[in-house]
Amino acid sequence: DATPSRMGLGGIPDDSSPEDEEGALDLSADAWRDIQEALDEEGYSVGLLDGAPGPQTRSAIADWQLVSGYRATGYISSDQLSELL
Repeated sequence: DATPSRMGLGGIPDDSSPEDEEGALDLSADAWRDIQEALDEEGYSVGLLDGAPGPQTRSAIADWQLVSGYRATGYISSDQLSELL
């Protein structure tokens, strides 16, 4: 278990993985559709705008992260979500 001194923003441990950080956002299908639409509008191919984070959506997130100066993980963080949307 993470101790309070190792907790980051939103109660997520500072050493959490990108998957854990994204999971803590508890994104709905509608939120995923918004992410996909935003990526698509910026020219990143997400495949179907289906509200599910499949392989093409993950690849589009990673491409966007790289261009935006983030580490390309394919998993979106709270800060990245705010910037993208």
